Amino acid sequence: MAPAVADVGARRAVRRWIAEQERPPAWAIGVMVLALAAAGVGFAPSFARPAAQAGTTLSAEAGSRPPGYRPLAGDTVGYARRGGAFVRVAPSAEAELISQLFYDTPLPLLGALDEDGEPRWYEVELWGVLHGWIRAAEVAVEAEPEPVPPPWERQPPAPTPTPRPAATPMPLQTVGHTVREARWRSGPSVDAPLRAELPSGQAGAVTAWTTDSDGDPWFALRLGDETGWVYGENFSLDPPAGTASGGAAAHLAGKGMWLPRAFSTLANPRYLVAAARELGLTHLYVDVASSDEGFHGRGVLDALLPEAHAAGIRVVGWLWPTLADPVADVALSVEVARYTTPTGDRLDGLAPNAEERMALGQVRAYIQVLRTLLGPDYLLVGTVFPPEHTFARRYPQHRVLAGWVDVLAPMTYWSEQRRTFSGAEVARYIQRAIQQLRADVGNPTYPVAPIGQMYDTFGRNGIGSYSPGAAEIAAALRASKEGGALGVSFFQWGTATPAEWRALRDFAW
Repeated sequence: MAPAVADVGARRAVRRWIAEQERPPAWAIGVMVLALAAAGVGFAPSFARPAAQAGTTLSAEAGSRPPGYRPLAGDTVGYARRGGAFVRVAPSAEAELISQLFYDTPLPLLGALDEDGEPRWYEVELWGVLHGWIRAAEVAVEAEPEPVPPPWERQPPAPTPTPRPAATPMPLQTVGHTVREARWRSGPSVDAPLRAELPSGQAGAVTAWTTDSDGDPWFALRLGDETGWVYGENFSLDPPAGTASGGAAAHLAGKGMWLPRAFSTLANPRYLVAAARELGLTHLYVDVASSDEGFHGRGVLDALLPEAHAAGIRVVGWLWPTLADPVADVALSVEVARYTTPTGDRLDGLAPNAEERMALGQVRAYIQVLRTLLGPDYLLVGTVFPPEHTFARRYPQHRVLAGWVDVLAPMTYWSEQRRTFSGAEVARYIQRAIQQLRADVGNPTYPVAPIGQMYDTFGRNGIGSYSPGAAEIAAALRASKEGGALGVSFFQWGTATPAEWRALRDFAW
């Protein structure tokens, strides 16, 4: 059915008004909706909650839907197709983008806008709190994605290590001490001439640090008027006064989400932040840098940080240091921490995630030098495996991070089997992680903020039938809060299902 002339005029007026606004604020969207409703046109605005939720909503009445609109059954689901799926604020290719989606993303379909008897657009629920519109051609209705083998079952070839030259020594002004008997050498190498044997507990001034050709750290220790080098495994820096005193940790109180690099460039930051507020989130982790690709997230931070900070949401930079070259990784991390957007915004903290080279000597040197350079008040989050995990038993990173990071964030991903997990199983797993971490580091109140799972380990593109359900997410939230956790976050935005979004939304921290 063709729209009336008045409807076309109203839409043109709204499009013209949008074009005149550089960045229309949230209240302006409401004005647009009311104007459309008054003109008899109307569309479901992007900030509207699903109709089932009580409370204030901007949703237009059913009678003011666009001509050709028909509501769909409440359980109708569509899946974003390959090749591009875009959710917009109105059923028009010219309408403002809310977000592009990963293919296979499940979307509750609220209604269809028909043309010639066939759906042309669908009204959808997005992220549990927003409404938007997507082309019917970009959605596969009721076609659930096929499960695929997880990465470890595909047996990819092991990467071939690349030899690296020894790093150039970098200046460092602090103090430290040996943690066991150590050799004091004339250079940062096991082949350098020996100057002296040092006892455990030998303290002195540290003037530089570097790594050898194996990537192992060394520290230049000055004793009296002479300087020699101590192997990093045998040495520890002293933390700056006030480190991990609890103040910075408060930034992570409450609920959070992780934004992977692949998704952070797809979403309109204004709508993403609006959704975060409606979900009750207090913080976001954003993938911004890695050893292999450097600081790739400047553009994302330029757009996201002003929006998030204006909404009172903290943003923590998520990094991937391989620790093949800890000196370079520290330099990269400092660069990210000190980056300032054109609006004057900075990240609220860093969350390094060392999963490639996990040897404790590299981890210890990296975090200790990073803390020394950033100072005691900068928020550092230790992203770790739960103590009962195989990797944590072999490389208990939490033991060397404790006292240097403000918060320990265990990756409590429970769903790594092809089955549904009960809420009780999820709760036990998360609370064990909290208790074991605190026991291992010898502090029953150490700030812990578990990371829960919102992805399907076995699903195509991280989305599929083995995604945790609402009951599992609700259990993870309750277990974290009742277990005394500082907060809880979930990995990851982009693969979470509608049921998971709603469970996150409905839980008050």
